[in-house]
Parts: sequence; C-alpha cells; structure tokens
Amino acid sequence: MIDLALQVVLVVLLLLTITWCMIVHLRLRRLRTEGGEMQAFIAALGEATARAEEAIRLMRDTGREIETAAVEQERRARECRAELTRLMENATRVTRRLAATREQGVARLAELRTQDDLAGEPRQRPAEPTPAAGPAAIPARGREASPEPERAAHPRPAGAKGGEREARLDGLVHGELLEALQALR
Repeated sequence: MIDLALQVVLVVLLLLTITWCMIVHLRLRRLRTEGGEMQAFIAALGEATARAEEAIRLMRDTGREIETAAVEQERRARECRAELTRLMENATRVTRRLAATREQGVARLAELRTQDDLAGEPRQRPAEPTPAAGPAAIPARGREASPEPERAAHPRPAGAKGGEREARLDGLVHGELLEALQALR
C-alpha cells in the first residue's frame, strides 16, 4: 500500500510537471511571437530616432545659417545706415553752402544795383497791382520772396543804356554761382 501511495504521489507530481511544462511552452511561444513584434517595434523606433536625429542636425545647421545671414544682413544694414547718415550730412553741408552762396550772390547783385542807382540811372516803377488782378497778384503765405526783389520792383526799359550792364551783372552773378556750385562738388 505504501507502494501504491508512492505511485499516486509520483503520478500527481508528473501531472503537475507536465502541466507546468505546457504552461512554460505556451508562454515561450507567445514570447517568440511577441518578440518578433517587439523586434519590429524596436527597429521602427530605431529608424524614427535616426530620422529625428537627422532632422535635429539639419535644424541646427539651418539655424546657424540663418544666424550667420542675420548677422551679415545686420552688418550691411548698419553700413547702409552709416552711409546714408554720411550722405545726409554732406547734403546738408552742400545745401548750407548753396544757401550762403545764393545769399552772397543776391547781396552782391543788390550792391551792384545800388551802385548803378547811385550812378544816376533812371528806372521806371511799375503800376501798383490792383486787387482785381486775382490770386496771382497776392503772394502766397509761406512762399519766399523773389531772390531779386530790386529787379521785380524796378524793371528797366528795353532800350535803356543800363540794360546791357544789367545783363552783364546777371551773367557775372550766374557765373559766380556756377563757380561756387562747381567748387562745392
């Protein structure tokens, strides 16, 4: 009877061992199946990682290129700004010189005409403008007066002796202005 009890215990243990082996076998089969899927997942993950690393490298390179281009563009903009500032300063100086030269020419012309007036050359005065002459007769607000007010106020007769002298004076003043402009270049 002991023999029978030992054999029953041995049969139970063998059945447990067989059941355990079957469970392990099923788990290994499932693991192999899932292992193939896992390997495919790992391969896809590796490819995605490689593409992401390449994209990051390209983005860094592009960022460096953009930064370099921005620095270069900023440098050129500063150079253009400095050049424009210099040109504006030069233009301002030339404008001041032209204004001063013009004023000198006007003063010189007025002086020469005053000398002509003192020499006794007669001049005719034009008739006073009438209010009915229209808006052209009334000077516009903010407009500068003529640079030669004496000429506008005291025109000479066409046949007067001073007409030739005035023409020479005008040529002299214009010549001086031209020389001054050329000197400013």
